[in-house]
Amino acid sequence: MTAPESFAPTTGGNSFTLRAHAEFGAKPGNLFFSGTSLRAALGLAYQGARGNTAVQMSRALDLDPDATRAAASARREAAELQSAAGAAEMFVANRLWPDTSILVKPTFTASAERGYGATTGSVDFVHAADASRITINEWVATETRGKIRDLLPEGSVDHLTRLVLTNAIYFKGAWEHVFPKAQTRDGAFMIDRDRTVTAQLMNLTSDFAFGHVADVKIVELRYDRSRLAMLVVLPDQLGGLAQVEQGLSAERLGKWVAALSRTRVNVTLPRFTFGWGGSVGAELQQLGVAEAFEESADFTGIAEPREGLYLDDVFHEAFVAVDEVGTEAAAATAAVMMARSVPPRSTEFRADHPFLFFVRDTASGQIHFAGRVVNPVG
Repeated sequence: MTAPESFAPTTGGNSFTLRAHAEFGAKPGNLFFSGTSLRAALGLAYQGARGNTAVQMSRALDLDPDATRAAASARREAAELQSAAGAAEMFVANRLWPDTSILVKPTFTASAERGYGATTGSVDFVHAADASRITINEWVATETRGKIRDLLPEGSVDHLTRLVLTNAIYFKGAWEHVFPKAQTRDGAFMIDRDRTVTAQLMNLTSDFAFGHVADVKIVELRYDRSRLAMLVVLPDQLGGLAQVEQGLSAERLGKWVAALSRTRVNVTLPRFTFGWGGSVGAELQQLGVAEAFEESADFTGIAEPREGLYLDDVFHEAFVAVDEVGTEAAAATAAVMMARSVPPRSTEFRADHPFLFFVRDTASGQIHFAGRVVNPVG
């Protein structure tokens, strides 16, 4: 048996992803998301955050307290991701969507481009909010090869929207050891002790990195000519997933990976395809990105204070398909930034001296009553 490649489980990205898993996983059912996509879109906003808003975002997203260093780290992470993909398809894109009325600071667009490779495309939220939403969704659909089509739902942007920050990721990788389709059989998949469904179960016996630690078995399924792999963690007990998730941490993940060693394994895995997502703004606030969602947020690094930018919501969608050949996955995130609703400056009308008044039909213009006030009290 030989040890697998070294693994660094305590990176900021892993820590955020595992904490997000706990928050998102509070709702029942399937779950699939990309912490990388979320950190990219919110990392763009972080480049323009200042004061306590920046401090909170740094801590919650595990970003460097210095925005310049955070941008440099993002650039390195993107390069490492492309390198790790190898022969697998991996595409990552970031884009800024400012309203035509907002003057985005050149320093912000420069840092967004330098750190995240973000391009910019102006839209008109003020006069054509829904058309702008459709434009953004079409960009996301193109970048995710049609897997994420409606990232921004109807009503998610309006005339007060001033900036949307988007990230899109697409991945497609073939297994190093392909599951023979002839060995796929319908079989029982036990949801819990009372519910069983029929699933298409793939099967393959080969050499894999495998481990058994405490209450879980772990197998690593590598992608062909790639450093990327799928780590499958299976609780020993039916109904044991909740307990495993409760103890999920970067440290525990590290122990699982450290226990892997090469051995002969008969792997049975169901084929599955599903999508997950929607608004994740509330969950992000629970994770510590709080002030950014308040009208008091400080994003003066993006635009002048008069714009009053703050996060209105964050939308995240993800898609995954696993079959005998490999894995196809996509994710996209949109951070919607609004302008504070500032009451328009009023023109004063102070009737503190004699005046005339008329009661009229506004349609015909016919005056029905006319009067004058010289002394309103007598």
